[in-house]
Amino acid sequence: MTGDGPAEEPFEPAMGRHEFGATLDGHGRDAGPGGWEVGASGVALHERLLRMLAEVGVAYRMVRHATEGRTEAASRLRGHPLRSAAKAMVVGVKLRKHSTFYVLVVVRGDREIDMPAVARLYGGKRAGLAPPHIAIGVTGCPMGAVPPFSFRDDLPVVMDEALAEEEVVVFSAATLECTIFMNTGDYIALAKPQIHRVARAASSCEESGNGDAPC
Repeated sequence: MTGDGPAEEPFEPAMGRHEFGATLDGHGRDAGPGGWEVGASGVALHERLLRMLAEVGVAYRMVRHATEGRTEAASRLRGHPLRSAAKAMVVGVKLRKHSTFYVLVVVRGDREIDMPAVARLYGGKRAGLAPPHIAIGVTGCPMGAVPPFSFRDDLPVVMDEALAEEEVVVFSAATLECTIFMNTGDYIALAKPQIHRVARAASSCEESGNGDAPC
């Protein structure tokens, strides 16, 4: 990502042990350990997300729209403030020489991830966006469509405190053509994210990585 200081490059994990024991294939099934490169449409995750929302009975509004994976453009298309967008990205935290821990970081659409803050939060040496093939394998959906929910015990969710203060959060529903509007309190109760300061003021160009299509 871009901002104050050096630009962040996708975080290529070191060869060796990772904190994930498995990945998902394009149908949401367990692909077994080490199978990082997968093709995912997000359809299975979209359906699973809607089933979960129906089961818990949480109130939300879903809208369908033209295909768009960039947060700023999608916010204009959907007609809501950029600050209400919940931008979710998989971040790798380097713990040791051959160990990388992954976390789903959720920030406001008008902010970008503070990588040093994420690294400090998890006791890591450094942090950076996971490469697209890992992010897709972990989330089971395409770039730009990652919802702010984790369906894996080994993928914690951390939400920036500024987004937690918004009345409503707006997020992709695992596809580039479907968006959900939800009360922030309901989202927090359902997703149970850790809430910390993990974002900073955004640069003039959108953050480019596994959560957003490139600027």
